[in-house]
Amino acid sequence: MPIERERLRAWVYEALTLPKVQITGGNQSLQLNDISRWVQQKAQQSGLLPPTAANNAFAITIGNIDEDAIRECIWGLVIQGIVVPGTSNDSAHQANLPWIQVTEWGKTCLQKGEYLPYDTALFLARLKSQISGLDQIVELYLKEALNSFRAGNYLSVAVMVGVASERILIILRDAILNSIKENDRQRKFKESTENQIAKRIYDEIIKKVDPIREQLPPELHDSIGTEVEGIFQEIRRTRNEAGHPTGRIIEKEEAYALLQLFPVYAKSAYVLKNWLKSNPV
Repeated sequence: MPIERERLRAWVYEALTLPKVQITGGNQSLQLNDISRWVQQKAQQSGLLPPTAANNAFAITIGNIDEDAIRECIWGLVIQGIVVPGTSNDSAHQANLPWIQVTEWGKTCLQKGEYLPYDTALFLARLKSQISGLDQIVELYLKEALNSFRAGNYLSVAVMVGVASERILIILRDAILNSIKENDRQRKFKESTENQIAKRIYDEIIKKVDPIREQLPPELHDSIGTEVEGIFQEIRRTRNEAGHPTGRIIEKEEAYALLQLFPVYAKSAYVLKNWLKSNPV
């Protein structure tokens, strides 16, 4: 059976972060076959393939479907500038495939954290594993942002991340509304936030959160200011500049940073949402 794609890609990424000699068996130049052998070893260690016996001509190896998936993964990384064909070796015959090497930008991306914005499925899977019941509309716009990043459309990344973050504001607004027990206060909060712009909703949320900060659990108390307020403001500012005819240029590094910040913001917002279920304001 083909190896699960998420697991296969994770092994490819792992191979690219390790020293070349560990993957190649001592060579300084990395080839596609080295990646395939590494994935096969990981599959054997995980029990997906039987161990390779010495001098066994009939040993089971990864199949053609998995080989194709590895090449597709590598080519996607080439498009993103994470890896490039060839090596830094001066030999002419190593200037192209099957040799590959990780770029300086790629080293930063692969080693910087668990959220990999050039892999949409892996990014979303990890976020959903940490946020139970992630809103489908949030996921929709975040997926669009990730696909835009892969395509090099960085203005679109800023706008789509901004929309996803505004959707989370609405989720928080609804959580606060449901936690207000007095009918009159609930009605006033609803009137002040319903069909309003994001800035107005944000301001009304903060008005409700400020008086209860001391009641929040320590991990949430510490994160509200930086991970909810601070990150939302940064995402909102960038989204407004990118979504209006200002001529604002969004570079790859800035788009990458927005996608790295979003999970931090989303996780803290959902912790607050869940806390509000059992704590009236």
